[in-house]
Amino acid sequence: MHTTSSAKLAAATVLAIFAITLSASGQSSPVEGTRDATVTLNNVSVPFRIEIDVTGADVHSYFFNGDDRVNPSTSGTFQNGSLV
Repeated sequence: MHTTSSAKLAAATVLAIFAITLSASGQSSPVEGTRDATVTLNNVSVPFRIEIDVTGADVHSYFFNGDDRVNPSTSGTFQNGSLV
């Protein structure tokens, strides 16, 4: 499966939103779990599911194709209340 520029942009946008949300909430622990979301590009809304998995300070995210986790993030950390 090839990742398009739009998919990469969508992934970066979602992670940035999580980072802003976590930072603004002042929580010391990350928001972990599976979320339903929608990205709109060029007036086309695309629903998707994302899972955030945290082990210590390491954070990984996964998109879903049906029930299969796909496109895992390469890396991420949770530091000082922010997703990096």
